[in-house]
Amino acid sequence: MSKVIPAPAPTQEPPKTVEPVACRGRMIVREERHAGYQPENHEWRAWLCERDAKCKLIGKDPMTLPLDVLTASGHPSARTSAVIFRLRVAHGVATGEARGDSFLGLQPEDLPKRLTAIRETICLACTGENNLNAWEVRRCAVYDCPAWPFRMGHNPHNPQRGVNRFQKAVSPAEPCRQRFQTGGAAAPGTDLAPPCQTGTGQSASAPARQLASAPAASSTPTASDQEPEHG
Repeated sequence: MSKVIPAPAPTQEPPKTVEPVACRGRMIVREERHAGYQPENHEWRAWLCERDAKCKLIGKDPMTLPLDVLTASGHPSARTSAVIFRLRVAHGVATGEARGDSFLGLQPEDLPKRLTAIRETICLACTGENNLNAWEVRRCAVYDCPAWPFRMGHNPHNPQRGVNRFQKAVSPAEPCRQRFQTGGAAAPGTDLAPPCQTGTGQSASAPARQLASAPAASSTPTASDQEPEHG
């Protein structure tokens, strides 16, 4: 496993916003005689990719990228059907006689119905290796592929992104409950909270405190209570 060198944050201004990507790049000549593929959102490479210890380009985790960067770089929030259509465009089976044909060995009924299922259905099939090459999916640097932001099995545009669904929500009445259980004092390690208020503006425990502070009635009868003695 090669060590990943985190890429420094880009210092230049973000490039202009591009249309939703679909692998519609072009071949360009590099270093005089060598030709290479240039993605349609190539200006966003420094924001979407980093390099490992061998200087090989790898894709960043989409869940760590700001949503405005994903949107402006050609990966906006979209329905599953829109992403599948752009995948058909990328594989040349979206229009003409090839419209509706299978790609990556997947029939129309095999295509994912949810964005979070794109990894298992599309990305692993793209890498081959009997759908077992998950490491290559994690390192994928084809950042102009419509499936690229979903290759980790998550939807980075989910409104609940970064929220722990299993974290216990604190009820507004919890401080009052803690004060009641501790006899009016705040529980150890918690902030002091004002007592629960009743409709009369008094503390709910005020009557109890008044009753406790009232002098106890004496059980010994007084002289006036005793019957007069008859001689």
